[in-house]
Amino acid sequence: MAKRSSVLAALAAAEVAAPGDGALDRELAELPRNDIGNAKRFLARHSGRVLFVRNMGWLVWDARRWRREGGDEAARTLAQNTTEMIRAEARAVADEAEGYDGKAKKEIMAKAEALMRFASSSGKSSNITGMMREAAPHFGGAVWGADGAFTSAGPGDLDADPLTLNCLNGTLTVRVVERVAEVVLKDHDPADRITKLCEAAYKPDAEAPQFLAFLERIVPDKDVREFLKLFCGYCLTGLTREQIVVFLHGAGANGKSTFVDLVASIMGDYSVTLQFASLTAEGSQRRGGEATPDLARLPGARFVRASEPEMGVKFSEALVKSLTGGETVTVRHLNQGFFDFDPEYKIVLSGNHKPIIRGQDEGIWRRVRLIPFEVSIPKEERDRELAEKLWEERDGVLAWMVEGLCAYLEGGLSEPAAILTATAQYREESDAVGQFITQCITVVKGAQPVQSSEIYANYEKYARINGTPNYSATGFGKAFRERIRAMHGIERIDGMVRVYPNIVVAMVDARDDVQARAEAHARD
Repeated sequence: MAKRSSVLAALAAAEVAAPGDGALDRELAELPRNDIGNAKRFLARHSGRVLFVRNMGWLVWDARRWRREGGDEAARTLAQNTTEMIRAEARAVADEAEGYDGKAKKEIMAKAEALMRFASSSGKSSNITGMMREAAPHFGGAVWGADGAFTSAGPGDLDADPLTLNCLNGTLTVRVVERVAEVVLKDHDPADRITKLCEAAYKPDAEAPQFLAFLERIVPDKDVREFLKLFCGYCLTGLTREQIVVFLHGAGANGKSTFVDLVASIMGDYSVTLQFASLTAEGSQRRGGEATPDLARLPGARFVRASEPEMGVKFSEALVKSLTGGETVTVRHLNQGFFDFDPEYKIVLSGNHKPIIRGQDEGIWRRVRLIPFEVSIPKEERDRELAEKLWEERDGVLAWMVEGLCAYLEGGLSEPAAILTATAQYREESDAVGQFITQCITVVKGAQPVQSSEIYANYEKYARINGTPNYSATGFGKAFRERIRAMHGIERIDGMVRVYPNIVVAMVDARDDVQARAEAHARD
C-alpha cells in the first residue's frame, strides 16, 4: 500500500490537468517508453497544430495559415507538453488499478510508477530532441513513395493550388466552368497546407472609389489600366503561363511606386521584395555550391517586386529567363540543403532607369513588358496621406483584383498598343551595337575588309560620345557578329586576322571623342 500511495501522491503533486480524452491517455500508455513511442504520443496529441517540412523546419498553425516564424519554438513547446502528459497516462493506469486486488493491482501500479519515471526522463532536453526528430516525418503527412522510400512533406507540398488565395476572412478558390470563372470562399483549413495570407478580406461588393480615381489620374490610357487590372488579377494566382517581367517606368512623382506598394501590401505573404542586385549580371554570379537565401524566399510567392534599379545596371538575362521560364528552380537557404520548387511568382520592376539588356534574342525580349507612366503629378496635387487613404480601401482593391483575375482566366492578358510601342522602343534603345551599325557602318560590295579590332576601337569612341553601354572586346565581337549577320547578312571571315568584308566604317571624329572623355572626367 505504501508504494501505491507514493505513486498517487506523485501524480497529485505533478498537478496534471484532467486529460481531454481519458481513453486516449490509456491507449498511449501502451506505447513503447522510448523516443519512437514518444514521437507517436506527440503525433496523437498535437497533430494539426504543427507541421514539419523538409529543408524548412517546423511550421505552426495560427488559425489562418501555417507560419514558419515561431514554428520551431511551438513544436518544442508541444513536445515538452507531450512529456508532461505522460503523467496523465500514468494517472489513467493508476485509476484502472482501483478495480483490482492483490498481484494484478500491484502490477498495474508498477506500470503506473514506470510511466512516472519515464515522464521524468523524457523531460530531458536530449530526449525531447530525440522525440522531435523521430516525429518530424509524420508531422509532414509522410507517404510511402513508389520506390518504397518513406518521405515527409517538402516545400513543393505547400501552397500547391495555383488558383487558391488565402484571405483574412477565408480561403478563396477560383475555377473556370464552361469558360466562366466562379469564385468560392471557404473557411481556413490546415489540411490545405497554405502558408500565405493576404492582408485584405475578400468582399465582392467592396468598393474603392479613391483607388479608381487615383489609377485613372496616373494612367489615363484606359487600355493600359485594363492591362494592369488583368495583370494584378493574374498575380493573385500561382500560374506562370505568361512568362513575363513587367517594368513600370517613368520619372518621379507619377504614382507608380504608390501603386506597386499598395498591391504588394494587399498581397501580404504572397509578396516578396527582392533586391535588384539579385537580377543583375554581377549579383547573380554564384559558385555552384553557394547558398541563395534571396531566391530561397521565393517558394510560394506570387508577386515579386524588385527594388529600383540604378542607372547603368545590367540584367542577368540568363537568370531572368530561368526565373520566368516556369521551369523548376534550385535554391538553398543558409546552412541548409538544396531544394527544388516550381515558380509561382510574377516579377515586377518599377523605376526611373531602364536596366540594360544587351541581348537582342527573342528569348529575353518576349518576356519584357514596359508600362509607361508618363503623368507627373504637380506638387500642389500631391497628397501625403494618399497611401493611408488607399489602404483603407484595400478590401475594395482586392475585389477589383479578383475581377481582373476572373477576366484574365476567361480571356487572357490583352496587351495594348502603348505597352507594345514602349517595349519596342526600349528594345531599340538597348541595342547599342545595332545603333552603332546603323549610324557607323555602310554596306559597300567589294569594299576592303575591315579588321574586328578596328571596328571595336571605333565602337569604344562611339560609346563614350553617345553614353551607350561599353563592351569588352570579346563581348563586342560576339554581339557585332550576331547583329551584322541579322541586319545585313554579312559573315565574319576568320583567319590569321578576323575581318568583315563589304563594309565601310565611318570613323568617329577624334575631337568628339576628346570632348566626351573630358566631360566624363568632369562628372567623375
